[in-house]
Amino acid sequence: MGEESKSVTIANGRRPFWSMVFVTVKWAIASISAFVILSVVFGAAWLVFLFITGGGPGANHPPASFEYEQGSVSRHTEVTTLERALELFDSLETVDIDFMIGRWRGEGYHTGHPNDGLLEAFHWYGKLFESSEDVHPLLYLNRHGDIVSIDPGALGSGDEQSSGDEQSSGDEQSTPPSKTAVKIFQLMMPLLSTSESRARLRMTEYRGKLSATMIYDQLPINDVFRKLDDNTLLGVMDNKTIKDPFFFKLIRDQGI
Repeated sequence: MGEESKSVTIANGRRPFWSMVFVTVKWAIASISAFVILSVVFGAAWLVFLFITGGGPGANHPPASFEYEQGSVSRHTEVTTLERALELFDSLETVDIDFMIGRWRGEGYHTGHPNDGLLEAFHWYGKLFESSEDVHPLLYLNRHGDIVSIDPGALGSGDEQSSGDEQSSGDEQSTPPSKTAVKIFQLMMPLLSTSESRARLRMTEYRGKLSATMIYDQLPINDVFRKLDDNTLLGVMDNKTIKDPFFFKLIRDQGI
């Protein structure tokens, strides 16, 4: 038996030339856009991977003054007890607002507080007091050693140690953050930074003396200062959500 022949008819086979050009261009643009988006996504993911694992440009060449793997700027950290820190603080001379103006480097002053070492681990640099109304309360170093002002509201009040109405007692042991957590913070720093003032200076009374105090705009925290010498301050963070005070030192940046 012979095979029957079958015919196929294409309807509307004729299309205007410019219509076909338009469709082709649309598909080309869509393909290019998809390629660009995928390239950006995979490129960003690769950079994150390199950053977290320690790879990438400059990962092995931080500035000499910036101990990236150590989690701090080269500085001295004093260790004492809460009782002795309070005794020293109460004995110190007060300071006024004019004394505070300038940029200051921070150092740890550990008393067994749960936040001891946390600022240093995330490369805390210090504070900048431009005037009584313009204060940058949290200066950090990025992975290239540049000073960046961080928005305190993006970091929270530091009350993660407590829950509900319970205040942290200060008896908990400080747990250092992982290197991965520190690197993620460094990666997120551009999103957390701000050029705006986030605190102000006022004279307040604390533990029976009137002294310069940094009041955060967004957080229930006051930092009260007393003078160790003409270029060194002992600060205490009075946090409404944490029972025990948190101590630190500030050293004036000379020539700033």
